[in-house]
Amino acid sequence: MAVPLSSPAFSLVFNLDSGVTWAASLDRCAASSGIPRLTTPEDDRTGTVVYLGDRLPPRAAGRRELYFLAACSLPPNDGEGDWAEEAANIARVDTVLLVSTSERDKVVAAGSPPAKLQIVGAPLQVLADRWPAAVRRVRRRVCFIGQLRPIKNPALEVEVVQALLSHGYECVHIGWLDRDWRDRLEGAGAQIVTPAGRDAFLEAVARCGFYVATSFSESLCLSAMEAVALGCVPVVPDHSGFRDWCPARYRYAALTVQSVIERLLALDNAGETGPGGAVLDHYHPRRFFDRIDAMARGLVP
Repeated sequence: MAVPLSSPAFSLVFNLDSGVTWAASLDRCAASSGIPRLTTPEDDRTGTVVYLGDRLPPRAAGRRELYFLAACSLPPNDGEGDWAEEAANIARVDTVLLVSTSERDKVVAAGSPPAKLQIVGAPLQVLADRWPAAVRRVRRRVCFIGQLRPIKNPALEVEVVQALLSHGYECVHIGWLDRDWRDRLEGAGAQIVTPAGRDAFLEAVARCGFYVATSFSESLCLSAMEAVALGCVPVVPDHSGFRDWCPARYRYAALTVQSVIERLLALDNAGETGPGGAVLDHYHPRRFFDRIDAMARGLVP
């Protein structure tokens, strides 16, 4: 278990919306690593700060400031934040902690100094969860996970569901959906599962044989990583954060129905069982917070 952050000489700042997956994941992982809940405004003993407002909280004199940025406000995510404000935050802090190579490349291209940026990944709590391993997996059940915002490319998901059903696969979308996209996916033939709690979510994913993502971009994609950890074969785009952890044979080249279906059928026909949990070891919560702890104590430049 990671040593709880205890040095008073730093602040670790998380810029998060409390309603998104990142906040929930960090909160669970922090609790299991001996760090007070990250949703508290500030804890001077640990130096942990979470802010949900428009700008960083006042900086304490004499303290190094580490800033965890889950996804930067740059294209194709430019509709999700104010980059000028984010750039000011980055200029102020000592070190920016990023989740993937693609996020670092975007921030560098926007003018931030590379020496200030560190890729630390993200904590994946499912690696430490006790989840129901004895569920009945259905090889030809394909899951899609999460909310359907524009960046997730929901129109392509609907097309992929229709195509997979014509090939004899069962499709399920796991997560909350607004009425419009729920109706569209159900009309395409997908089942909609809204799990009642974390255990139900893990069990629903573990029952599936494949996981498909159709996003235009992902900083890392926790839902895909969780699905892989639970035994699903991933079929994901060959771009952005997927490249940091998902082997190339599971990535499809173009955001088209044909590209998705061809890759999934090839993996199924080859009897692929997924890359296995070893590809995700780097993201174990203990290792994540160990890296953060080392940086906070100045053990990593």
